[in-house]
Amino acid sequence: MSRKILLKRLPTTDPDRFVEVEVYYDEGGMSYLTGGINKRGYYLAVQPVKLDGGFRSITAFSGTKALVEETKRFSARKLQEAALQALHLPVYRTLLNHVLAKGNIRLQDAAPQCAGPAETTALTLPETQPDENRACEPQLQTSPA
Repeated sequence: MSRKILLKRLPTTDPDRFVEVEVYYDEGGMSYLTGGINKRGYYLAVQPVKLDGGFRSITAFSGTKALVEETKRFSARKLQEAALQALHLPVYRTLLNHVLAKGNIRLQDAAPQCAGPAETTALTLPETQPDENRACEPQLQTSPA
């Protein structure tokens, strides 16, 4: 099982650039880059990427992350739960706005929090709650084993 879930790939005004939103598990420990200590848990990360012919390139220090839930060990179920709630947290908009401003990036659509035809989502929620804002929620896609 992967310890990372891609939630969204938001298109920008540059046809080759996207902003990826993902949730991942970090084992924590010493960060030799910052000199600090990362907590063990599930993180929400927002980062601009460039996709060119099958190659994915990332500029160092262009993204940001925030701890969503601190934990003692990895659980695939908890990773999925963190992924389902991540886009509804206030920190999601904060991280997205920070990355957009820092990289001088403009998104194609005006409502980046809602799933639209221009963005890809890796998550979908099961149809359990009727709601007029249903199109704005991620949904978990499962493939047959």
